[in-house]
Amino acid sequence: MRTLALLLVLLNVCFLFWAQYIDLPEHSASVVPAAEITARRLQLATERTESSLTPHKDTALLSCISIGPFVEGNDVADVLKRLQNAGFDTTLRKEQGEVFAGYWVSVPAYNSRVEAEAALAKLHTNGIDDAYLLTEGTPPNVISLGLFSEQANADRRHDEAVKLGFEATVQPRTRTGEQSWLDVKLQQPGQQIDPALLQPQVGAILRLETKPCPKS
Repeated sequence: MRTLALLLVLLNVCFLFWAQYIDLPEHSASVVPAAEITARRLQLATERTESSLTPHKDTALLSCISIGPFVEGNDVADVLKRLQNAGFDTTLRKEQGEVFAGYWVSVPAYNSRVEAEAALAKLHTNGIDDAYLLTEGTPPNVISLGLFSEQANADRRHDEAVKLGFEATVQPRTRTGEQSWLDVKLQQPGQQIDPALLQPQVGAILRLETKPCPKS
């Protein structure tokens, strides 16, 4: 009787092992549609090995997409040439829009000018020499700790201020300026463009998104 009980226990153990590790259902590989792929909008090319594109939600079946914005000639000529050499009918278009200015590090407004000047003196004493006081604007008495093109540098300045006891913040800032867009006619609707064609020169700042080409 004892032998039979041990045999039943052994059979149960074997069945459990077979069910958990051998009898697994097969899963077929799936392809994620391009429309379901998302990327961060505020991304610097210097922080990644490749440029990142943010696809517009309506570009999945388009035959023409606009890629940009490029500002101040940021590699737009090189990217245009690469796309044309790859067989894409590409044209350069300029327009006015919001241009990324950088990551602004600041200390929120103080209740009085006296408090703000005391805080500014502490920052200068501890090596943050480029901090300055904004006496005008809404609200006044904000301390600026710098505008940085790369978020890593902004975060470093933020951490320096926090260690000194300040409640610093980091915010992306924009300005109005001229943007360059590349209107690309795709060889077939929804075609994906190789990200290697859009990589910037070393040290360049590139922030790209895609959207439908403007109606002619």
